[in-house]
Amino acid sequence: MTLRGAVGLVVLAALPAAALAASPFQGPLVDAGSSFAPYGDYKLERFVQERVLSERAKGEYYDEAVNAFRTHYDDNGSWQGEYWGKTVLGAVATATLRRDRGLGEWIVRKAVAFVDEFQRPDGYICSYSDENAIGPNPDGSERFCWNLWSRKYTLWAILEASRLAETDPELARRVPGAAEKLLGSARRLMDHWIGQMEKGKVKIEQTGYFAGIPSMSVLKPLMLLYRRTGEKKYLDLAKYFIDQRGQQPLFFIEELKTRGDTFHWDNNDGYDLRYFQAHQPVRDRRDAVGHAVRAVYLYTGMADVALRTDDEELKAACCRLFRS
Repeated sequence: MTLRGAVGLVVLAALPAAALAASPFQGPLVDAGSSFAPYGDYKLERFVQERVLSERAKGEYYDEAVNAFRTHYDDNGSWQGEYWGKTVLGAVATATLRRDRGLGEWIVRKAVAFVDEFQRPDGYICSYSDENAIGPNPDGSERFCWNLWSRKYTLWAILEASRLAETDPELARRVPGAAEKLLGSARRLMDHWIGQMEKGKVKIEQTGYFAGIPSMSVLKPLMLLYRRTGEKKYLDLAKYFIDQRGQQPLFFIEELKTRGDTFHWDNNDGYDLRYFQAHQPVRDRRDAVGHAVRAVYLYTGMADVALRTDDEELKAACCRLFRS
């Protein structure tokens, strides 16, 4: 899959829920589906046709995303495991905006087949064959990998496919039990993640790279899972991730010193902790700074937790960041 394709699909997937709800096309899915250019962007419509709706998208491109799991492509430390989730999220956003039941059914059936093929008995699903490839290397140095990052997209996509199956009665009739099956799969995937970190005594900032901020982007689907299940452990974990961000001492800095202050990628902003969203505790922040993608994942998680817990201090921090 090309970089253009992967980036474009995540743009579709990231269409905010508020925009979807406000769309005049929002409503029950229909068999015919509507044809329109989202927000008047005909370039985006052509892109959707090519990357989501075409036979090539549903065949070659989708198979490429799935193949990363069959071959454990990311055992070399890369991140193709994110492609399946991004592909499905882009398709879910398209089906929702177009009210396209046919596309919705395709998504749900593919998601069910995906979890049937790849979810292990303990709940693990990823393109890394070694589920324990998350924390520091045996010598204590930071491991460069995208295992949890990729799992985040898988979890999110499974939840959205489950939502499609749950909210459309006709779709639920056509693929019976899919909503419950997929929600159960999402719970087992996240529960495996939690148990794995507890067993290994691994902190989120010790996972992946960049002080753990890619792993912590699980805040979005984690809070979706909490809203779907009402299980407090998911909310508590989200709060923990947020409260730990920017706290001293920073594992990231201590570990960096052991490698002679060198990064995996050259010229990666040195000690500017704003880039990693690790420069200060979240409740003390006043300005939106640093890497935009990492910032948005963190800020949306903060806002969701603040809303669900009535945390006034966290709400105030979110408002300051919004106004900055």
